[in-house]
Amino acid sequence: MIVFLLSIAGCSTMIFKAYIKWDQSPIIVSFSERTTPVREVQFPAITICPETKVPAEQLNFTEEINGLYDKGEDVDSTYNPHTIGQLKAIAQVCASQFYKDHLSSFNATGEKNVVNILKNLSLDRNAVVEDCGYGDEACNLYMKETVTEAGLCYSFNMLPQSQMFRKDVLHNEHSYIEEWNETKFGGDAIPLNALGTGTTDSLWMYLATSKTDIDYTCAGDLQGFTMTLHESSAYPTMTKRSLFIPLDHRVQIAVKPQIITTSPSAADYHWSKRQCFFDNERYLQFFKIYNQDNCELECLTNITLAVCDCVRYSMPRTPGTDVCSFNKLDCMNHAPAHRYNMT
Repeated sequence: MIVFLLSIAGCSTMIFKAYIKWDQSPIIVSFSERTTPVREVQFPAITICPETKVPAEQLNFTEEINGLYDKGEDVDSTYNPHTIGQLKAIAQVCASQFYKDHLSSFNATGEKNVVNILKNLSLDRNAVVEDCGYGDEACNLYMKETVTEAGLCYSFNMLPQSQMFRKDVLHNEHSYIEEWNETKFGGDAIPLNALGTGTTDSLWMYLATSKTDIDYTCAGDLQGFTMTLHESSAYPTMTKRSLFIPLDHRVQIAVKPQIITTSPSAADYHWSKRQCFFDNERYLQFFKIYNQDNCELECLTNITLAVCDCVRYSMPRTPGTDVCSFNKLDCMNHAPAHRYNMT
């Protein structure tokens, strides 16, 4: 009898522990790898940003900054406020900031109109991406201008703005992604799937920077290009994860996709138990498509607005939301540190 009661007690304890484990973690992650034809896998979006932001013939950033130091304290009464505004706008996308305090002391006009200043002074895209191809098709026409925190960049295989953003809440002062006039690439709908494996089915590019445009005051010692790979439905964030491509180098990147699928039956459990959301369970204010990158960008936008009372020029915003000036650069840069202190 005693042995029977002990068996019942032991079984009950094991059942109770199993229930507690199931209640706390009802989702089991298991790996059962299977091969998938590469043509069924979506090709990633590629975004490339040149470290050189403007051509010297449009605005010689180094020469203008040095001029501010050379002319001393009287420069503010003789310098063109419009030029100061251009310098402050360009400085927001520069990696080097040693001149920040000095530049902040000068009055400027139009400095918050960062995107339009960048577009008016930007490098010719054909001078940045001299040539490119995907399979047998040239892809120059499909490198679309994209506004990021690193300035004006060029994206391949990314969704157009009309499919990514909610038009009814977004301001209309400028576009974030250049309008698409093409809906297909070589007969295939965009976004594209992979063509195959190896260099013959790869995306290739020739990137260039004119020696006369290289600016060490803005970019510092790192001269070349910053590149990131991301989902076609995700808006690129260059400071989150990126690869630096130096000048006079040949770089090859191999991508090994790993696809993780979630059983629809997981939707029967509350998100707090499965520790994840399905893309139709959350609503983003600016983005039509819910994914981690878009969610984090929108959260950072809200945090920046709460902390700085303005948003970075590259962040999505509603009509009437203020764009941060150059003088609030420190606030914008430190805003991400508040992400875990706000609800």
